[in-house]
Amino acid sequence: MKGINLKGKSFLIAIFFISLTLISRILVSEKLFFGYDSINYALGVIDFSLNATRPHLPGSILFVKSIEFINYFIKDIHQSFLILIYIFSSGAVLLSYLIFLKYFDYKKSFWLTLFLLFNPMVWFYGAVTEIYVFDYFFASLVFFTSQKKNSIYFLPIIYAIFSGFRPSSAVLLTPFFIYLIWIEKEIKWSKFVSHFSLSVVIFLAWFIPLINNAGGLFEYFRLFSTNNPMESISFAQNLFRLSSLMLFFITPFIFILPLVKKANYKVWENEIFKILFLIVPAILFFILSHYSKGYALLIAMPLVLVVGLLVNNNYKSSIMLAVFWEISLFIFIPARETTLNSKLKPSVRKSGIAQIWIDRTFSDYSLTFNEISLRDKLLNSMIGLVEKTNCSRIFLDPTISQFGRALQFYFPNKEVLSVDFKKSKNYILFRNNEVRQVLLDKMNDKDIFIVRKDFYDNYLQNFEKDFAKNNLIVLSQSSYLHSTFENIVDSLFVRN
Repeated sequence: MKGINLKGKSFLIAIFFISLTLISRILVSEKLFFGYDSINYALGVIDFSLNATRPHLPGSILFVKSIEFINYFIKDIHQSFLILIYIFSSGAVLLSYLIFLKYFDYKKSFWLTLFLLFNPMVWFYGAVTEIYVFDYFFASLVFFTSQKKNSIYFLPIIYAIFSGFRPSSAVLLTPFFIYLIWIEKEIKWSKFVSHFSLSVVIFLAWFIPLINNAGGLFEYFRLFSTNNPMESISFAQNLFRLSSLMLFFITPFIFILPLVKKANYKVWENEIFKILFLIVPAILFFILSHYSKGYALLIAMPLVLVVGLLVNNNYKSSIMLAVFWEISLFIFIPARETTLNSKLKPSVRKSGIAQIWIDRTFSDYSLTFNEISLRDKLLNSMIGLVEKTNCSRIFLDPTISQFGRALQFYFPNKEVLSVDFKKSKNYILFRNNEVRQVLLDKMNDKDIFIVRKDFYDNYLQNFEKDFAKNNLIVLSQSSYLHSTFENIVDSLFVRN
């Protein structure tokens, strides 16, 4: 490996990548909060409470407090969240470039960084209010530090600080640190213990307030049995979701893989083996346990680094083609609303598994600019509909139930009710900063239903519309409407 002299040409390229990262993210960024987890963090800025999933476990206290710090000056939680994401995105891209310079010349480092920067998953999660780009930053920081002399003494401090932003990431990166200790030929144990002790102090500085918020250490771990953020899905369901999201993350590599030379593995065998300790534990967790959204950003940089080590020197045209594909995929692939049939429970669906996969890959799981735009458009329409009514409670049909948490943020004084897909005639109630399950025993005169047009056309067309906007329709409450709605939901959507 080479040393890095960040002057002249390499410095200008570093500034170029930071600027390109910021511009490419800002131009396509979401305009409104959408994600359930995003609102968890946003509400945590207002009132941090693990018991009320503000944010969800394991806590990410330093992430929330960082948004809160930025918001002190910006006075806009959504923009403050995005600014933090821009910071992590820029830092991650810069670290990637510096890491590549350790192994390759300027030219190859440039193209590999460009390839990573425009990966659709990396790009998408650098432009929306989700935490996953932090994983990209954290893994890059850990690996960059590991290349420094005496890194095993300083890495515990880095782990202690940044695990406060996302504890699960630190857990998945721990095997890499253990391997570094294993291969270290000479460890000054007194120095190691002193640095590790400092890291424990730093860790406790954020962990103690975190568990105190939950009511103590026992209560903190007990919360995982009641508020566990990991969905209870089968192995097959996990792979189904993983395969959809990997379309956006993995397919660009197809253009480069034909350039891999087996002989290069022998040259870099020891280094690749070390890098695999960043990649393999995470992949095993993704496949065997749980995968969601942008988890793969944890392995984005080390994966590109391994590919860079293995490819031959005639890489430029292939990487250029791959970058063109990434940009085309992110910018031009259309996004659509998930079909009504895909939302139905499996026992009543008419489409086969392949059609469901295609539908969800290019709707719910789409990682494109058009998906960001579609979400903004739908949520903006929904906000406009709520503002036109004098409603006290808002019922959302099963096709748009994912907007419940977002509407809670924008209308904290109204009650928003989404369908509970796991329990008949139950709802998820969002009000103020709270979320809970409820079983309703009576309706209110000012209740409204917001339903998607295809849901209305198929099941509720006998009921008169109040008004509509884009693909959404508002219906006023009536006991007959509510009973009809519940019967439809129970028979077609609830997975008891």
